[in-house]
Amino acid sequence: AEAQPGDLVFFSPGKVPYEVSKGNNRDFPVHVGIVLDALNWISSQTSTGVAQVAFSNPWWGSRDKTFYEYKLVGE
Repeated sequence: AEAQPGDLVFFSPGKVPYEVSKGNNRDFPVHVGIVLDALNWISSQTSTGVAQVAFSNPWWGSRDKTFYEYKLVGE
């Protein structure tokens, strides 16, 4: 199933292919955001604060990601 607006997107921890291509082999932590639509998501990070980010962004687009639908318990 494809991600839907409001779903959570989890980016896996570890090396980021975009960074590795530039010689940076540092491990990066898990990152979580909220899906806006098929092309964009909301992120909060030190460099940008809360911002809309494209899934095609080279830094984020190169990372493994998993989508989860948010549901309240009992629904």
